[in-house]
Amino acid sequence: MHLKGKYHITVIAIIAAIAVAVSVLHASAYLRSESQNKNLIAVVEVNTPIIYTSTRDFYTSLMQYALQNVSIKAVVLKLDSPGGSVSAIQDVYLQLLKLKAEKPVVTSILAGALSGGYYIAVVADYIYALPMSLVGSIGVIAIKPTQPYPSEKIVETGPYKYTGLSELDFYELVNQALQDFINTIKVHRGSKLKVPETELMKSAIYTGLQARAMGLVDEIGNLDDAIKKAAQLAEVEEYQVVFLNKEVKQTPTTWYTSQTQAIKCLEDLANMSTPPSLYYLYLPSLKPKPITEVEVIKQEAFQAAKSPSKSIAFDVGHQNAYASSDIELLIKEICSRGRSISFVKNLVDVSLEKYNAIVIISPTKPYTQEERKAIRNYLEQGGKLLLIYDPEKAAPNAINTIATDFQITFATGYLYNLENNDKNYRNIYITSLDQNNTITQGVDKLILYTATAIYTTKGAIAMAQNTWLTTANVKSNYPVIVARQGVVAISDQTFLKEPYAHQADNMKLIHNIAKYLTS
Repeated sequence: MHLKGKYHITVIAIIAAIAVAVSVLHASAYLRSESQNKNLIAVVEVNTPIIYTSTRDFYTSLMQYALQNVSIKAVVLKLDSPGGSVSAIQDVYLQLLKLKAEKPVVTSILAGALSGGYYIAVVADYIYALPMSLVGSIGVIAIKPTQPYPSEKIVETGPYKYTGLSELDFYELVNQALQDFINTIKVHRGSKLKVPETELMKSAIYTGLQARAMGLVDEIGNLDDAIKKAAQLAEVEEYQVVFLNKEVKQTPTTWYTSQTQAIKCLEDLANMSTPPSLYYLYLPSLKPKPITEVEVIKQEAFQAAKSPSKSIAFDVGHQNAYASSDIELLIKEICSRGRSISFVKNLVDVSLEKYNAIVIISPTKPYTQEERKAIRNYLEQGGKLLLIYDPEKAAPNAINTIATDFQITFATGYLYNLENNDKNYRNIYITSLDQNNTITQGVDKLILYTATAIYTTKGAIAMAQNTWLTTANVKSNYPVIVARQGVVAISDQTFLKEPYAHQADNMKLIHNIAKYLTS
């Protein structure tokens, strides 16, 4: 977003905040005059995402008023929200805590209390939901900052001035936000909670009936039930119900701001604030960039000179989804052993036998019958083939057009472990490794980042134990590295690059791969 656009939004937000404050003051005067000496049960409707400061301030102002008005004996949260930014949600939550310390708070979940919406709901003394209300999506969406290339025109004073933290520290930041969410639920639901922490960490959505059985809500009921419960907890028999949102007159400015909260894609979410940014938010339209739009490697990106005999060939002719930075460490290891690198666009029109090995990484374009035949002939003559696939980069269809010729199939989906992971459920530990194979010899522990399973009848040399595959929804031991018939297949790409290569024994694996390719 351009500076001018950000300035425009900032001005609107400031004006909106002032308008909200004035509106609340207006409501305060109105209620004082209309409800003197009356018992009131106040209903606060939280029915939008809570991302902009103006929205956050609107809700916290209503809660502040409910706290200060002596006529209001209890508050009902009428909830229909997918959540919002972590800071905004936590601000509303803390204001609710202050309110709850003085007056009963009851939550009535209508269509849904998802992610940050449930974070707010859980503070209540009692929670109602409709039978088919949607409850859950407990978790975090986080947008990681991009490290820019250094420039001599712009001088910064530290390596994290642009990003705020390292890539690995970012996972810790996200994990802290998740643990805060989980701990908040455990604190407020206590012994009512009937499911383990790992169930909550799935970020699944449950119906009101399911949420009741799990202890996420207390009872099935509607808004009227919640109002009666609030009055009961406040120990009042005669009371009036006041909807605070309706007493605050929405100005054109606040209306305009609320309209700009529509989020349709990841880019919209990223523009809400400067990364790193964290959200307790359910957003069904938030999808990763389609595979067809993934930035694929381009032949012109590599200016490889004519290579001497027995170089290592990297395929770049199938819209391969990797960048030069992804393979720098592997290339360094290969070159340190006296071999050179060739980037090959056509696997049919070249003499493959002059290459010591062929490397194929995350292709998005299928291999033709002629190419498959050429690679099979090459392997029959003693060649080597390294297949690397990452489910984050591409669908497995293209790489499987060549992998299946060797009884190897990369699975759709990705592996995860909610209980034993490196700061994120997709960052899985691999400790079951074949010490008798060249590829995994001396490797005791790997960390793979969004890996998938490899189906094969034999040749598995590294296994992800007790992990889940998203598409199968089955907990099992899945192969992640396979070696057979001169082919090595690996189901992750991220471990090759900085800084992930230096975690656990990932660098040793890269060393072994280079040794295998060049031997």
